[in-house]
Amino acid sequence: MAKRAKPKGPARPRGRPSKFKPDMVDQAKRLTRMGMTMTEIADFFGVHVDCVRRWRLAMPVFDEAFVLVLKEANEKVEVSLFKQAVGYHMDSEEIKVIDGKIVRVPIRVWYPPSASAAIYWSKIKMGWRDDQPQTPAEGQMIEGTTNESVRQVARRVALILYQGGKVGDE
Repeated sequence: MAKRAKPKGPARPRGRPSKFKPDMVDQAKRLTRMGMTMTEIADFFGVHVDCVRRWRLAMPVFDEAFVLVLKEANEKVEVSLFKQAVGYHMDSEEIKVIDGKIVRVPIRVWYPPSASAAIYWSKIKMGWRDDQPQTPAEGQMIEGTTNESVRQVARRVALILYQGGKVGDE
C-alpha cells in the first residue's frame, strides 16, 4: 500500500478568504448608532447577514461594536421614557417680531406626563402584568397600608400623571 505524501509548508486555510477588515469595526459602530439593523449592515458591507453573525461570534472586538452601541441606545430610550412618564421641561426659543425687528426669545416649555408612558414604565420597571394580579400573601400586610394590587397602584399612578401630577384636592 502506498503512503500519502505529506504536504509541504504550512497548511493552507480552507474556504474563501474573509472580507472582514479591521476598519469595519468603526463602520459598524457608526451604522448601529444610525439605527441600522444587522441585515442593513450586512448589505452595506456586501455580505450575507449570516456572515456578520459569524464575525460577531469569531471577533469579540466586532461584537462589542454592536453591544456597546445598543446599550447606549437602550439607555437613551430608558431616560426618554422616564421623562415622558413624569413630564419634563425643555429650554427652547420663539422667534417674534418686536418693534419691527426679529428677536429670538428664550422660553421654557413644559411637556406634561404621559399616562401611556407611565403604564409602560410600570410594566417594564415595576413588574406590573395585566394577566397576573399580584396581592400580598395574608399576614404580609404592612400596618397602615391598603390591600391594593400592583395593577390598582399603577392605575392610580397613571391617573395622577394624567391629571398633571395633582393628587387629591390640591
